[in-house]
Formats: sequence, structure tokens, C-alpha cells
Amino acid sequence: MKYHYVYYSYENWGRGYIGSRTSEVAPEKDVDYLGSYYDKSFNPTNKIILEVFEDRRQALEAEIKLHAFYQVDKNQHFANKARQTTTRFICCGPRSEEFKQNLSKRIKGRKLSPEHVQKVSAARSKKLKGRKFSEEHKQKISNSLKGKRFGVRMGKRTRRDSRKIFLKNLTTGEIFQFPSISRASEATGIARSNIYSLLKNPLYTAKGYQVVQQDST
Repeated sequence: MKYHYVYYSYENWGRGYIGSRTSEVAPEKDVDYLGSYYDKSFNPTNKIILEVFEDRRQALEAEIKLHAFYQVDKNQHFANKARQTTTRFICCGPRSEEFKQNLSKRIKGRKLSPEHVQKVSAARSKKLKGRKFSEEHKQKISNSLKGKRFGVRMGKRTRRDSRKIFLKNLTTGEIFQFPSISRASEATGIARSNIYSLLKNPLYTAKGYQVVQQDST
């Protein structure tokens, strides 16, 4: 028999790590496993089981949702270097309040060293360059964008009343409307060049925001 669960491992008064695990022993007995992290400076000593699932897919869905909610690739508290983003499984609904509070209690009051803050800052400044997509992936993106209208078209000027920018906060789910790219940049702290990138490819994200189509409410 195999067990599938989502866990949170952490250092005493330090950082934490969210992951999913498939084990041949019951989660409460799987005490030696503290995560598949790659950060050698992360030394967890504790682990809590957030939830147990019937199959691997459900556990992965929960991990994806938590990674997105806490922005583990940007949040200084987490040792995760990237989010779990296996899109074929990203279909889970919201987790229970008890589930969220269980993790939130473990995070509050933890302090990060200046060295770690600096490392996180450096990592966030890096951008993905030269990324290549398969023809199948390009076609899926093309199909998803058909019929959508955006306030700015790259390389062309549009009328003032069609330059509205809609950005979604991926943490809260709120959608904000801005009259121009400049206003959006001032309000969110996202560089203008990055907003152009978001408009060019709405699948990208920047500082926890993502472009949504103009008629979103």
C-alpha cells in the first residue's frame, strides 16, 4: 500500500518547505523524510502532515494550490526554489480554512537572516530567457488567446480608451483596473518592460500579478 500526502517541513524559528510525498509507510511513521529541497543551507528538523490523499494526483493538486497561494518561489520564508506547476493536475478547488490555518500558524513570527534575504532578492531578479516551447504548446497558447482583447498591442499605438490594463493578484484573486501601463507600474511596482511582457504573453506572471482580459470583473 502507498500513502500520498502533503507536508510542511521547517527549521525551528527558520524557513519552511511545502512538498508532496508518496510513501510506502504511513505518513506519521515517515519521520526521516523532510523534503526534496536543493538548498543546502536549509536544515529542517520538524515536519507536519498537512493532509493525506487517496492518490498521487490529489496530493499534487494540493501542493500546486499551496505553492501558488504562498508564492513559495518568491516568499522569503520558504526554501522552495520553484513552484510545482504540473498544469495537467492544476484543477483543485480551495483548501479548507483549517488546512490553511494549520500552515499559517507555523509560519508566523519566523525571522530570516540578512544573507537569506539577499539570496532571495538575487534569485528574484533573474528572468527566464531563451525558453523554447514545442509546437503543441504554442498551439495551446494560441487557442487559449483566441477572441481575447487587450488594451495594448505590441509595436502599435491604440486609442486612449482602449489602453486599460487589468491585472490579477494571484494571492488574493482580486482584479485591478489601471488606465495605462504607467499607472499599473506605479501601483504594483512592476517595471514597464515587464508589463509589456505580460501583455505579450498573458501566461507570464510578475510580482504575483497576471494580465486578464479586458472584460473581466
